[in-house]
Amino acid sequence: MTSVETIVNAHWLNDTLKREPRDLVVIDATVYLDPNSWGVNSGHVAYDAAHVPTAVFIDLVAELSDQDGNADLPDGAHAFALPSAEQFAAVMSRYGITNDTAIVTYDTANGMWAARLWWMLRVYGHDNVGVLDGGYANWVSEGLPVSKDAPTLRSVTDYTATFRPELYASTEQVVAACEDNETVVHSARRRELFLGEGVSPLDRVGRIPGSVNLPSDDLLNSRGLLRPSGELRQMFAAIGITKSTPVISYCGLGINACLGALALHTIGIDGAVYDGSIAAWIASNDLPTEVGEPV
Repeated sequence: MTSVETIVNAHWLNDTLKREPRDLVVIDATVYLDPNSWGVNSGHVAYDAAHVPTAVFIDLVAELSDQDGNADLPDGAHAFALPSAEQFAAVMSRYGITNDTAIVTYDTANGMWAARLWWMLRVYGHDNVGVLDGGYANWVSEGLPVSKDAPTLRSVTDYTATFRPELYASTEQVVAACEDNETVVHSARRRELFLGEGVSPLDRVGRIPGSVNLPSDDLLNSRGLLRPSGELRQMFAAIGITKSTPVISYCGLGINACLGALALHTIGIDGAVYDGSIAAWIASNDLPTEVGEPV
């Protein structure tokens, strides 16, 4: 049985694929997001042009999100709300994925889409999943082979999605966390957005009151690889997050927050992700926001 690490080395994956394991599926989870409008386009066109050999493309917009979550967003924006267990299981089955399948996911961005799929898989009980370190860009920079061929997978019907509530946070749970003086609410947004200074398609800007900031991009080195565990521990400790700290990560739409959760998991901390993130927080008009430097 193939077993994957949380962070998957590109050369390990290339060597493993040469052995043609029947129980390993590679997934391209790329989405193209306009940071100003939050409008999205599928990454399928790029996948068709070239991808990691044997990889399948799964559309996080059309296949793996609850479309009802878009109701409070500007026209054309997409919330990427967690799909139901039934919807998630149906998609996994469609691509021939069973509960015993080893999965490696990647994207062509900074890893946030791959991390989003990694988080969804874990939320629904699938632990044998890893994210390709550095994504497609690092794969290509390492001179590894690419393909235009889409594999033929046999659908299965027995995938079971078992929800893990401890990895998921609702708006109500974040409100409670802000009041308990124990849980750290971690913003993975860029610093200017955390301060309320950046461009946002939302009517209001700012952050969840009392939250702390460690942008997801800071978790990566100049090559787009996840920083070493020692560095990550220091970075999270600097904002009050240690192994003894309950933590909820959020961002704009719940995508970069998953990259934060991925980094936390690699240092032994399993936090929750606020699925609706700041978009859901602001949609609840009675909830406050903060702007400017924290005091």
